[in-house]
Amino acid sequence: TSTRRPFFFKITSKEDAKTPTFVLKKDNNKENDQIIDVKQMPSEIIKRNASATGPTQMQIETRDLWNMTIIDTPGLIFNPDQ
Repeated sequence: TSTRRPFFFKITSKEDAKTPTFVLKKDNNKENDQIIDVKQMPSEIIKRNASATGPTQMQIETRDLWNMTIIDTPGLIFNPDQ
């Protein structure tokens, strides 16, 4: 199994954020940014991974974390049972 798209995970500190906000940034199959519930995240990422190219970008706005960006690049996942 392999991942197909890079994943940019951007955490933004926002002092006035009462709760964390999860935003999937627009890409070639979505016209606008999409605010999602954390429970929707896996299914939305799977949909985008299957239907588009280029990186998937998610932004989390919260007051409890520092600003940072984590990048997960595509690669192979070793599975000895296959």
